[in-house]
Amino acid sequence: MRGKGISTTFEDLSLRGNVPPAGDDKASVASISPENPRPRSLKSPSKMVARASNKPYDVPLPTASGPGGLVSMLQKLRRIRNVEQETMTKQVVDTAMETGDSEKGPTIRRLYPTISEDTFITCRGDGKDDNANFSMNEASRRDAFKMASDVEKRIIRQVEHYFGDYNLPKDKWMLGKMKECVDGWFDMEMMMTFPRLLKLTKDPCVVLTALSKSPKDLLQIENWGHGRGRVRRNPDYPIPEINEARRISMQERTLFVWGFDKTATSLDDLIEYFENNFRNVVNIRQRTAPIRVKEEEEENGMESEKEEPQRNRQFMGSVFVTFGTRQDAEDFYTNWRHKLIFMERKLKAKWQRDFFNARAVFNDEFDETTVSKTLYVSGFDKKDTSQEELTKFFLRFKGPNALRKRVYRFATSDDDWQFTGGVFVNFDCRENAEEFLKLFSETKLSYNGDGLQVKWQVDYYKEKGLFKEELASLHQ
Repeated sequence: MRGKGISTTFEDLSLRGNVPPAGDDKASVASISPENPRPRSLKSPSKMVARASNKPYDVPLPTASGPGGLVSMLQKLRRIRNVEQETMTKQVVDTAMETGDSEKGPTIRRLYPTISEDTFITCRGDGKDDNANFSMNEASRRDAFKMASDVEKRIIRQVEHYFGDYNLPKDKWMLGKMKECVDGWFDMEMMMTFPRLLKLTKDPCVVLTALSKSPKDLLQIENWGHGRGRVRRNPDYPIPEINEARRISMQERTLFVWGFDKTATSLDDLIEYFENNFRNVVNIRQRTAPIRVKEEEEENGMESEKEEPQRNRQFMGSVFVTFGTRQDAEDFYTNWRHKLIFMERKLKAKWQRDFFNARAVFNDEFDETTVSKTLYVSGFDKKDTSQEELTKFFLRFKGPNALRKRVYRFATSDDDWQFTGGVFVNFDCRENAEEFLKLFSETKLSYNGDGLQVKWQVDYYKEKGLFKEELASLHQ
């Protein structure tokens, strides 16, 4: 490194100024600019460092002579610079905290972005909360997200959905890949195979840049440059377990909202509407139905209806909206359900439980002679599990006498019965049922990779609020 290159390197390594005196509102960190040119007398990094310091160094500045030469000298200068910056940062932060000067909070964050993540500063921020405590790292992420483009925000939402609490626990493909990948890391080559992400951008650099601006810490990313890097779910956030308690919790904070235009409403429109207007929306799921197309039969010229493949589905004009907490869902229901307007269309809302209770008819039945030796086993795949497969599975155990899939269909339609993923298994005696339940508690049964849950039929009906009178008569 010679000539102009060496001079530029020294100038970049030098300190740019000193701490403004406490209480001097007009003072600012000195910098070299056209308005404040570098003094001609400062021709070496040692003089510039000396000027930036309140007192001379106790040891001579490093030189390029000796072991390591120029590289060693640059490394030592960098260490000196870092020590000086930490001292300057601490002085400014201490001054701001002692004086309570909230207006210097944003200035501190802008001029000293290297403040430790463990450092907290109290300031008024936008004036809405006089006692808002936040970490510098969280604040910088929020600021970056505000400045992100619409495409970047959509990328963040989409990838956080892939790895989020709502989707990940039930996404078999994602869970399988997480086990295959080293420590759960998804490289960008794999990430760029996700269809909805590809619709937003085909450039992995854009994805990595966008994810770095996320205000949450759900994801961890490594950006190695040139579109190379990797993404994973933060290990500090364990993947929630799918069980009956979680299913009930999800239903209690989910609302059914209908009245949308079936042809002119995209998923992105729905996401933007709910996330921009309501607090803590964590998931939006469209209700869709297969598109039926008419085709003529060649032999008799008559028309018949045929369902298009699964990927061709039509929006039904309604969605399920899940909130982060029950309180957020109640606030939405109480304050907004009578005044929801979307694209000049008035919407309606009700609890998901009320929607299913009004529309769905289940094949539940109560048999006093069998209820005490019947178990409810849930967790099977709702679409890909046949009656024959279930029969073959339960015949591996001792005592199953009969099984009945729990199914439903909508009362106002002629659709086929849909499997709920649960099965009522009747055993030939109470002892064999208890033995099966004990085996489950010890080994945690699974089927085709799906974890199963087991409980007595009586307990299941109690949780659902079904057959209350019949269950009460059992204890009389």
